[in-house]
Amino acid sequence: MAGSGTGTPVTSATPITLVEAKAHLRVDHDDEDTLISSLIQGSTDYAQNFTHRQFVNTTFVMNLDAFPSTNGSSNSNCTVTSSSNKIFSGRWYNNSTRQIVLPFPPSVSITSIVYIDTDGSSQTLATDQYALDVLSEPGRLYNTFGNSWPSTQAIQNAVLVTYVAGYGTAATDTPEGIRQAILLMIGAWYENREEEVSMMQVFQIPVGAKALLGQYAIKSMH
Repeated sequence: MAGSGTGTPVTSATPITLVEAKAHLRVDHDDEDTLISSLIQGSTDYAQNFTHRQFVNTTFVMNLDAFPSTNGSSNSNCTVTSSSNKIFSGRWYNNSTRQIVLPFPPSVSITSIVYIDTDGSSQTLATDQYALDVLSEPGRLYNTFGNSWPSTQAIQNAVLVTYVAGYGTAATDTPEGIRQAILLMIGAWYENREEEVSMMQVFQIPVGAKALLGQYAIKSMH
């Protein structure tokens, strides 16, 4: 069991630009730019929540009470934040393999691993002590050959892992299936934006969008 918990990917940049959305909607004026931008944001939020993925590159911070199998702990609570917002909480590592599993793939890189040692001092783990498996989804952080996780002080949030996740920095780096699903949602919500439309109709997700997003959903995070 890699871990469990609940959380929400963060929306920073979106995989659909305003220009793309307006072209999809065949809108050639600027009067509804604010509305369309909000539809892009809401559709992206839904798609990321549904797939448990991060689309455009974003920096995350994971706080753990300990490294895997240290301090005699069988599990360690963790939180993952971005832009000072808590977006994930639960247990998210594998003690049997001593791997830390990073929520919201695809994982890109590790910025740093900082921990509080048994003397209470802050230490930065040397980069040759660990490696990131970016092929697995979610990504797995593990010790390099011959190394092991250091001991930490028995306190909350003794370990801080800063990492980057996402498909890339450009909107077009996100897979086309996800982008098309978001466009389908934008189109549906744009057409059903009037106040007299029931809330059930407004927030109904097109079947085609769900089918497209289902191909990218991370099952272990549901």
